[in-house]
Amino acid sequence: IKPQNILLSENGEAKITDFGIARIVTSTSTLVFGAPEIMGTAHYISPEQAQGNMVDYRSDLYCLGVVFYEMLAGEKAFDGENPVSIALKHVQEYPLPLSVCAEEIPPHICYIAEKLMEKDPEHRYSSIEILIQDLHDALNSLSSSDLSSQADKRKSEQHQISRNRKSNGAPKT
Repeated sequence: IKPQNILLSENGEAKITDFGIARIVTSTSTLVFGAPEIMGTAHYISPEQAQGNMVDYRSDLYCLGVVFYEMLAGEKAFDGENPVSIALKHVQEYPLPLSVCAEEIPPHICYIAEKLMEKDPEHRYSSIEILIQDLHDALNSLSSSDLSSQADKRKSEQHQISRNRKSNGAPKT
C-alpha cells in the first residue's frame, strides 16, 4: 500500500490499485518465494518485509500506517539515500512523532498512526474492525468546529505555500 496506488472515485470512495506483489500461499499460509527477496517500495515496507520475514495482514496495516503518517505529517515517515537505508529505518527507527511535526493533529489520531506503525506486528491492531472502531471513535470525538478550523488552517497554509512558490519561481507540485 502506497499513496500512488490509492485512487479516489468521483463519489469519494478510495480504491486500491496495483496488486503487483502477488503471493503464492499454501494451505498452511506459508509464503512461497523462489528465493528470499524483499518485495515492495522502500518508503512503504513493513519491518518484517524488510527483514525477509513472513508477512500477513499486519504488514498491510503497517504500510497503511506509513501512508496515514505521510498524510498527517505532510512528509514521508522515513527517507534516506537509497532503498536499503530507508528499509533499515523501518526496522531500527521510529519516525518523528506526529505530536512534534504536526502539532494540530489530535492525540487520538496520532495514537492510531503510531499503533499502525508498531515495529512488532503483535503490537499493531489485531483486526481491521478494531482499527475502524478507533477511527470512528476519533472522528466522533472531534467537533465539527474543530474539523472546520483545521480545514481552514490547512487551506491557509497551502495558499501561503503556493504564494511562496510563485514568488520564488519554483514549479507547482
